[in-house]
Amino acid sequence: MTHRPRVLVVSSGYPDDRHPASGGFVRDQAELAARTFDVAVLVPQVAGWRECLSGTRRPGVRITREAALTVCRTTVWHPPLRPAVVARLLLRAPSDARSDPGQANAVLDLLLGRFCASAERGARELTRRWGDPDLVHAHFVLPAGWAGLELARRHGVPMVLTEHSGPFEAQVETPLRRRVVRETLLASDLVLAVSPFQAERIRRFEPATRLEVLGNAIRDDLFTPADPGAVAAPGIPFRFLAAAHLGPLKGVDTLVRAGARLAERHRTRFVIEIVGDGPERSKLEGLASELDLGSTVRFLGAKSPESMPATLRGCDALVVPSRHETFGMVVGEAMACGKPVVATRCGGPEFLVEPDTGLLVEVDDPESLADAMQTLLTGERSFEPGTIRSSVVGRFGREVVAERLTAVYQSLLTADRD
Repeated sequence: MTHRPRVLVVSSGYPDDRHPASGGFVRDQAELAARTFDVAVLVPQVAGWRECLSGTRRPGVRITREAALTVCRTTVWHPPLRPAVVARLLLRAPSDARSDPGQANAVLDLLLGRFCASAERGARELTRRWGDPDLVHAHFVLPAGWAGLELARRHGVPMVLTEHSGPFEAQVETPLRRRVVRETLLASDLVLAVSPFQAERIRRFEPATRLEVLGNAIRDDLFTPADPGAVAAPGIPFRFLAAAHLGPLKGVDTLVRAGARLAERHRTRFVIEIVGDGPERSKLEGLASELDLGSTVRFLGAKSPESMPATLRGCDALVVPSRHETFGMVVGEAMACGKPVVATRCGGPEFLVEPDTGLLVEVDDPESLADAMQTLLTGERSFEPGTIRSSVVGRFGREVVAERLTAVYQSLLTADRD
C-alpha cells in the first residue's frame, strides 16, 4: 500500500451535540488508531418521522473533520410501516425472515434494514471523498456489526468487531436476532470482547467465534490524581460517589439501601453523591426519602463529560452497585484518578479492580456493600493512590491499548495481503 492503511470505523453510538457522552470510548479508540492509520468514522442513524418533522434529526449525510478523524454522520428516516413491509427491509436477511410475517416484530425491533440503508448511503459519499477502506472496524454487533459486515464484504476487506453490548443475552432474544448475530460473529475476521466476562458470554453463544479480549482505553491524560499537596478541610464528610445512568441495571437502589444501613452506624461521617439521570431517578429519590437519608444521599443530576475528571478527583471512593457491566469505564477513570473502588461482581469490574485497588461484593447485597464502604470510611482498609493508578494505566492506558489495537489491525491487514 502506498498510502497509510485506511480503517473505517462503524458505530451506532458516537458523541455529538445532542449526546456528548454516547460512545466516547469508540471515539477515544479511533483517535488512538489515527496515530498510525487513516481513520474515518461512519455513524449511521435512523430517525422516526416525528424527529424528522421536529428538526431534532434531519435525513442526509454530513461529513466533518474532528481532530484526526473524518466523521460521517448519516441519517435516514423510518416511516410507519406495515409488518410485511418491514420484513422486506431487512437487507440480506435469512430467507425465513423475509417470508414469515411472524418475524416482522423482530425485524422492526432491530431496524436493521433502515440502519443498513443509512450506512450504505453514508459509505458511498464517504468513500467518494476519503477513499476505499482497507479494513472495517465495527462497534456493537447489532446493528453496526451487521452493517459493517456488508461494507467489508463489498470492499473485499477484513472486519474486526468490538462487542460492548450488555447483557449480551439481550442481543439474541429472538430467532432472527440469534441468526443475525451468529452470522456476524462467524463472518468477522476477529471479535474483540471488552472483558473476559463478555468473552465468556460470546463463546457460550457461539464457540467458533475468533475472539480476543481488549479492554477500552482509559483517558489517563485527562483522568489524573488530585494535587498531592492539597489537604482536605477538617470536618468534611467522606464522599462516596456513584456515576451512572439511573436505570434498573445500574443497581443504584442497592446503593441507597446500603447507605441507609451505613447511616445507622455513621450518619454524619459520610455522604453519597449520585451523578447521572434516567428513568428511575424519581423512584430512587423517593426511596432515599422513605429511608430518611435526608442530605446523606445527594442526587446531582447529569454532568458533562468534561466535568467528570474533576468530579472523580473530588470524591474519596467510587461505588459501582451495578447488576451488569461489560467493562465499566467509570471504574477505570476513577482508578486513573487514584481513587479506590467498591464494586459488585457484575462482569466488567472484576477485570479492572484488583485486591490492592478496591473491594468487590456480590450483586444486590446492600449489607455487604455497606460493610465494604464502612471499611473505607473507618480506615480499616486503605489503598495507595499511586498503586491504583499504575494498575489501570499499565493495563488500560492509552499507550497500552494503542499498541494492542495497532497489532490487531496490522495482523489482519497482513493476513489479507497474503
